[in-house]
Amino acid sequence: MDNKLFNKLKREPKWKLREERDDLQMEQKILRQKQKDLETNLSALKDAQISALKANDGGTVTVLDRKVELTEKQIAKIKADYKDNADVLEVYSKVLKNDREGKAASRNSWFGALSSVAGVGLAAFGLKKAYDSDQEGTLVNKKTLDWVKGLPIIRTFGKK
Repeated sequence: MDNKLFNKLKREPKWKLREERDDLQMEQKILRQKQKDLETNLSALKDAQISALKANDGGTVTVLDRKVELTEKQIAKIKADYKDNADVLEVYSKVLKNDREGKAASRNSWFGALSSVAGVGLAAFGLKKAYDSDQEGTLVNKKTLDWVKGLPIIRTFGKK
């Protein structure tokens, strides 16, 4: 199920996924609070049950047994809901994390490409200036310049 849900969520708009994730997180918070309240109530019911047993009050013990049973079922249901929400939240987090990482990788690729183009452009500009100074007889080491002038991409920069 996680794989199907993951693939389905990948096609959803990211703003919508963030809102749904936030709603699920709020629901998790509410479930935690309900569970805490029910556990406090269960503790009080068990204390009352023990008191009724000590007082030999059979009717109260029967009523309290039923309340304890219902409260334990409610706690079990809340725990199951909490676990299901946690699983769905994990999928949402994976989708949003993959989206963030994908954007960062794409952005880094573009920066790398731009840096490479800028480096080649700067090198070509420097070699052009070196070529111009060579024409004036000021360049001392011509071997590197002759090798670079032989490159096909650089030939276009030297022509006027």
